[in-house]
Amino acid sequence: MIPIQSLLNSLQAWAQEELAGQRRMLAIIERQEQALCANRPDDLAQATAALEPELVAQAERVEKRKRLFAVLGARWNADPAALTLSSILARSDEQPGLATLRDELRRSTNELLRRNRRFSALAAAHRRLVEELVQALIQAGDPACRNQGGMLVDAEA
Repeated sequence: MIPIQSLLNSLQAWAQEELAGQRRMLAIIERQEQALCANRPDDLAQATAALEPELVAQAERVEKRKRLFAVLGARWNADPAALTLSSILARSDEQPGLATLRDELRRSTNELLRRNRRFSALAAAHRRLVEELVQALIQAGDPACRNQGGMLVDAEA
């Protein structure tokens, strides 16, 4: 049987890896946002390509966390799916390093979700603008459409 402190040390190492991974993802999302706003499609493509290995690494970290939680759950006769860093800390002796990482992960996760939603909304707005521009250009070449009103301004915006 693996000593509990060894498992908690492994969990702390996982939390450090997860936090570093989230910070890398935040940096990539920021690069994507800057490239989109500056209309630099090559930079956007590079940032998007950089996201792929991070997503693979994130999936690996999720599996590692599941394995650690399964061992801890078995140790405490608890459902691993019900365990959280907070519930693990509540069952353990004082772990200030892990508690700090839990708080940093919570903040980082919230920021990652916020930035991801923001980029998604920005990308959707950019896509709609491009679609409207293309539609306007197509219609500009069609004499039957020249008397119609403009489409580039959204009256609801």
